[in-house]
Amino acid sequence: MFTAGRIRSNVAVQTSRERQAVITYRSVILKALEDVQDSLVNYSQEQERRDRLSESVEQSQLAVNLANDLYRAGLADFLPSINAS
Repeated sequence: MFTAGRIRSNVAVQTSRERQAVITYRSVILKALEDVQDSLVNYSQEQERRDRLSESVEQSQLAVNLANDLYRAGLADFLPSINAS
């Protein structure tokens, strides 16, 4: 009978701790989801960047090949070949 108030108080404290733990857990989960989303966006952007760089390399190689072909055919001097390299 004399400990009923203390027991209720302990229950209230434990309930508050449980709520705080749930809030912390949800916060950690939301942060993890945010990190995953950011990583996926970064990955996608890097894939697009890689694709653009690959296209640039291909275009540069075509320019070099064209300049070399023109030089070999005698239609251009060697300077465009050097500049394209």
